[in-house]
Amino acid sequence: MCGKTACTVLIYLKNLFTESLAGRKYLFELFPLSFREFFRFKNASMDIDVLGRVVPEAVHDMLNRHYEEYLRYGGFPA
Repeated sequence: MCGKTACTVLIYLKNLFTESLAGRKYLFELFPLSFREFFRFKNASMDIDVLGRVVPEAVHDMLNRHYEEYLRYGGFPA
């Protein structure tokens, strides 16, 4: 058995498509973002070229928060 919400969705989809969708599919390959790309989604106003440089603690904390989020979501922006 499926849950109430899942069954509702299945019934809706069954009624929405009255004909078979066999052979009508599109494959999309979606690759995860690099941290630089992920960071641009989150904070486009700052560049992250800070390797080898001393950065203020506030910037370090912000980068660290974004990096933890990057690791948590596997490179896909939330």
